[in-house]
Amino acid sequence: MRQAGIIAAAGVVALTEMVDRLADDHANACHFADGLAEIPGIVVAPETVETNIIFFGVQDGEGRIDVAANAALTQAAAQAGALFSGGDDGRIRAITHYGIEQADVDRALAVVRRVVV
Repeated sequence: MRQAGIIAAAGVVALTEMVDRLADDHANACHFADGLAEIPGIVVAPETVETNIIFFGVQDGEGRIDVAANAALTQAAAQAGALFSGGDDGRIRAITHYGIEQADVDRALAVVRRVVV
């Protein structure tokens, strides 16, 4: 690997400067999951959030995840500035990370409320 130092530098920064951020990212993820749980029609299990990753979805009339509605929510949210991706099981995946603050999480929740309701 010719550029191993560049790759190693990212690892060094992660281990020396970003470890304390993990608690912030987890708190933001929990805040997002708790906020999602308050939105009618959203399926999320806040108690399962253990990292900075949240899985959620739009509920259909029978209480199952509506994959088509998830795709529509993801697209509408992206147009409003909140980026989510699809999980492997049809749910939507949101991730908090460096650069995402609680105010950003609140804006993302507002976007989801606006799109779903």
